[in-house]
Amino acid sequence: QAADIVQLAHLSQLTFLDWVWPQQQAVLPPTLQQLRCNSPGTNQGIIADLGISRVAHLQSLELTVPCSHGQTVQQLQSLSALRALTSVTLSYDDLLIADAMAPAWRHLPLQQLTLGGGGLALAVVGDEVTLEAVASAKMLTRLDLNVEDVGAVSVCRHLTGLTALKDLRWVLEVSDDIVYRDALY
Repeated sequence: QAADIVQLAHLSQLTFLDWVWPQQQAVLPPTLQQLRCNSPGTNQGIIADLGISRVAHLQSLELTVPCSHGQTVQQLQSLSALRALTSVTLSYDDLLIADAMAPAWRHLPLQQLTLGGGGLALAVVGDEVTLEAVASAKMLTRLDLNVEDVGAVSVCRHLTGLTALKDLRWVLEVSDDIVYRDALY
């Protein structure tokens, strides 16, 4: 049972993959330092389901946010109160959810971010809030983007201030060679 996880008080690292959620809320061990989770959680969101914002010693958090999630910006921002938290990795397949959560990113020690996948791409024109949030994530060291060709120049403009960025994976959805060539200059 998920509620019994707290009894594993010696754990410092925990990975949830495709977790099947019971009715009761899980309680994480207070000594937990690293958490990796790609579970959808319940309609209240994985942060609430696991009580992540109450794990005071958490240093590293990796979340894959599914299409069906119940996360709120406030829940994501609540993680900024975790003083030990030094590394956050977020992955979004659904760009509408990424757009909704983007305002919380600047409050987190966000080091890795994945936006898009499975044929979804940032339209840039409609995703300006998301790009501004990416630009404000000054600790970002790795970024995976799927971008429509019409916004390549705008994306470059937003990334120029990310001096910690060392690893960029950019999938450019190109429909015209001229736009692709212009984006590279």
